[in-house]
Amino acid sequence: MKQLNSKKIFEDKIEQEIDIYGMGSIIDILVTICYEKADHVRTNWQDEYLAKQWEKQAKVFDKIKIYRVE
Repeated sequence: MKQLNSKKIFEDKIEQEIDIYGMGSIIDILVTICYEKADHVRTNWQDEYLAKQWEKQAKVFDKIKIYRVE
C-alpha cells in the first residue's frame, strides 16, 4: 500500500511540474537527462551497451516532442 501511495504522490508532483513548465519543457529535460546519463555511464563505467540504451531513450523522448501540444 505504501508503494501505491508513493506512486500517487510522485504522479501528483509530476503533474504539478507539467502545469508549471509545460509538457515540452519536461520532455526537453528528460532528453537532456538521458544524454547526460549516457555520457556518465560511458565515461565512468565504460559500459557502451548501457550508454546506447540511454541514448535510445533520449531519441524516443525527442521524437515525442514533434507531436506535443502546448
